[in-house]
Amino acid sequence: MPPPAGLHNLGNTCFANALLQCFASSENITAFVDNCRGTLARLLHSVVSAIRCGNEGATVNASDFFSELRTRFPRYQGRNQEDSHEFFILLVNAIVNEEYALRKESFWRDIGPPLLAFPTSGWFGVDIRCEMCQIFHQENGGDNPSLRRVLEPFTCISCPIASVSISHPLVIPHAASLETCLAHTLARERVPELDCTWCTLRNEGKVANRSSAPPRRHTAARSPGSVQRSIARYPRVLCVHVERLQWSRVGQVKDERCVPAPRWLECGGARYHLTALIVHRGNARAGHYEAYVRYGTVWYRVSDTVVEPVCAQDLARLPFYMVLYERGDA
Repeated sequence: MPPPAGLHNLGNTCFANALLQCFASSENITAFVDNCRGTLARLLHSVVSAIRCGNEGATVNASDFFSELRTRFPRYQGRNQEDSHEFFILLVNAIVNEEYALRKESFWRDIGPPLLAFPTSGWFGVDIRCEMCQIFHQENGGDNPSLRRVLEPFTCISCPIASVSISHPLVIPHAASLETCLAHTLARERVPELDCTWCTLRNEGKVANRSSAPPRRHTAARSPGSVQRSIARYPRVLCVHVERLQWSRVGQVKDERCVPAPRWLECGGARYHLTALIVHRGNARAGHYEAYVRYGTVWYRVSDTVVEPVCAQDLARLPFYMVLYERGDA
């Protein structure tokens, strides 16, 4: 398979070029875009198709795509350094919303039913627990009605960098693996104030309220509790964003620690193959985005118009900002 074509930088557009390269390397995303009928999706399809059909040394000018993008979203009309993750969320939502509106309007004509979801879309199962209700039902018997499980959609999982604890005082804790970072993100989190309908009903006397009921100070139904997320529906393409920007006394700083990204990622019963990465070179205020993409068994580093093969073993040392995994053997 020939190497991908590079993309011209049209004024600090490296944040978008890197993401477009990742989209072009994904079979699931290119197939989805190929079936879309919206204006923005068709322009995106022309760009990713040109990237995939590129020969060695070929470049693509995506001026039509960026012209449409800047018309719809004035924030991109300047030449400021933008964020690839924010651009990903905005672009995916724009494509899906336009496609849904178009297909809903044309359902009885020739386009067909709406597409269900972008390939990176999945569902969190969110488990919500109220501590006051749990204590009440433990003392009075019966099931805890405050145990709620709701569904929450996502297109990208954002996770902070988890540290590996080291007892030696002179050794700086290093970053944990991507699996550990995801596990920390999906761990149960305590919430100091949780809206609880059952606490409100008990305090208002609308449900059975015995002597061990919560005190009157909880009449506002702001009770301590906990929330835990789990992946209820796995996407075809798993997109993970590593939160590298942190606030300190001197302002925003960037965490440069490397989070090892495995070639294969096991998530529940799903198995994902590493497909693409986005790396940001620079600090919290400025820098440059570049993509690392896989075509078949060959990896390429793409920095705007520069395309060069890289060794797969070198990927483990990259401080990536975003990463894409495709489900199965794709």
